[in-house]
Amino acid sequence: MSAPDVHIILAEKVFDEDLSAFDRKDFMLGTIFPDIRYLAGIDRYQTHFKDLKLTDLAQDNSFMAGAKFHSIVDEARMAYLETRGVYPWLPKSQYIHSALKFFEDEVLHDRLTGKDRLPGWFRALPYEQINFPVDRQCVDRWYPLLLEYLEAPPSKERIEKLVLGMGFKHEEVAELNAVIGEIRGIPEYAQIVLDFYDNF
Repeated sequence: MSAPDVHIILAEKVFDEDLSAFDRKDFMLGTIFPDIRYLAGIDRYQTHFKDLKLTDLAQDNSFMAGAKFHSIVDEARMAYLETRGVYPWLPKSQYIHSALKFFEDEVLHDRLTGKDRLPGWFRALPYEQINFPVDRQCVDRWYPLLLEYLEAPPSKERIEKLVLGMGFKHEEVAELNAVIGEIRGIPEYAQIVLDFYDNF
């Protein structure tokens, strides 16, 4: 996954040119849905897709198209990082992938436009479009967690609240935040994040 900011930021970047046939609200709610798998305790394959292109979304409702776009972003991000050869010079930790994603949210958060629309969007969830093995109670817990995280730039406290809410343990969150701190000391990675955004 990319973290929530980046998924919305990249969707907004290309929406008007490539995705405007969809309802913006439902698409954006869809693109931040798939990582509910952590909260729901289900396998990644149940909310994520492989080898999709934008043209594959044409027959989907707006929410499902957004959810599939989430997987397109995930795969594009992983491919980009591999081409940049970042992993050998990053901190070694089992949480490096998650730490990178939250750091990416920090770098790009100021590109998150329309934050004032989010509360209204999150009060009008398109339950009828959600075609995943997740019950409504889980959905109703997921979006408030995301909204609180998205309302301001990522911070240690916001990350902790989100990740604990997703079911992780305090010691896992402590190590995650420590690794994010190490990544902040690598200016080259911030530039790679900006390059990924510019080239997406």
